[in-house]
Amino acid sequence: MFPGSLTKAVLAIAAVLPLTAQAALAGPNNFTIKNDSDVEIQYLYVSDSSRNDWGPDLLDQGTLTGRAQRTFALRTNASSCNYDVRAVFANGRDVSERNVDLCRSNTVSITPGRVQLR
Repeated sequence: MFPGSLTKAVLAIAAVLPLTAQAALAGPNNFTIKNDSDVEIQYLYVSDSSRNDWGPDLLDQGTLTGRAQRTFALRTNASSCNYDVRAVFANGRDVSERNVDLCRSNTVSITPGRVQLR
């Protein structure tokens, strides 16, 4: 490699590193919801904990059947790992948990009585 080419390569890598670090600090990109109950989940909300609303239903007119799981992409530019999770079951019961740390684990188990990381 020529000295000028080496300099260009080093500069190119140096330019990309801050972007990579920023992406790593932006929190998880995907997470999995496990319905650990026999009751179908009709509505699912996951929002950045700093928001004042739940945002759109992630199931988008679909459902998450009992004992099933689904992976979702986060629809946020949050710089935090903390998210609020709410599920509404077909029997009308709902469960929610605030400040779920999706950087600690990207799998969330939901039952009619509890939201917890796996």
